[in-house]
Amino acid sequence: MILIVSTCSDKLSEAEFVEPVLAIVSGKRLDERVSIAAFDSISDKERISALAQSAERIIICGTALKDFEYLAVDWSWLCNVRVPVLGICAGAHAIAKSCRVSLSEDLAIGPCLVKVLKENPLLSSDSSAYFLHQKSVDNSDEMFISLAFREGRACLLKRKDLPHYLCLFHPEVLNPDIVENFLKL
Repeated sequence: MILIVSTCSDKLSEAEFVEPVLAIVSGKRLDERVSIAAFDSISDKERISALAQSAERIIICGTALKDFEYLAVDWSWLCNVRVPVLGICAGAHAIAKSCRVSLSEDLAIGPCLVKVLKENPLLSSDSSAYFLHQKSVDNSDEMFISLAFREGRACLLKRKDLPHYLCLFHPEVLNPDIVENFLKL
């Protein structure tokens, strides 16, 4: 099962941030069951734990530029997840929060060049990517490996100890192959 977690506090935003990811996943994994959970339902530790344990992959989607309600919930359950996790923008923030890594102000809106620094299974070469965020992850070399950069700031990272990827841009807009590559991990 693929678990998709919505970080949208306004359900209308899911048309922009969750449905495109769902379309990519559904198009590539028709044999796979997909379950969608809202970020505010993850405070039920037993429910999210059961969903996460039965998941083969977890994708935590992004949300609107000024929507930060997802940061008010406890994401610590991610620390125990051993399957691959892809955090897209707000989802990357959630992974950082679960690791107690801080976020810093960093406004980025629109397409920007992403330069690959280290070989990785998600993005093989430099490409344009769509950004829509106000915060970046303060990369701790102890916790994450920086895989790609935008204007000198890490925008694609991986936890050193787990297959958890932090993508600070929206691959569902210009880079659906990143989601497809994630599904192959």
